[in-house]
Amino acid sequence: MLWWLDVLTTLISAATVGFAVVGLLAPARLVPPGTSPAPAAPAGGAPLPVGTRYYAAMYAVRAIPLGVATALAPSLAGPGWATIALFAVGAAAQLGDLLIGAAHRQWGQVAGPALATLVFAAAAFTSA
Repeated sequence: MLWWLDVLTTLISAATVGFAVVGLLAPARLVPPGTSPAPAAPAGGAPLPVGTRYYAAMYAVRAIPLGVATALAPSLAGPGWATIALFAVGAAAQLGDLLIGAAHRQWGQVAGPALATLVFAAAAFTSA
């Protein structure tokens, strides 16, 4: 894999893990501006809709190990089918995130996954 692509996959993987951790610890911080995390917020703060923490945990349990694996794969596994498969799975996961963001018209949640999809797909193609 090209050295700069290795750097990009590592940075994107770290960002993915970071967002997953923030979502797990403080899901309300990832609510897009101009939206409310719940219809009625008491004076003490905005409550999260039922299930928000559950789905944040579901996302984190996928994103953290996948992010760590895609960050370390080029260094630990080197080129080969395992690395290609891992980056293909990473690209598919990011494409899914992109489609979810687009379906909800959250364009800020489309740009990052679009870049990550392209970078992981390029990494898969160049890891042979």
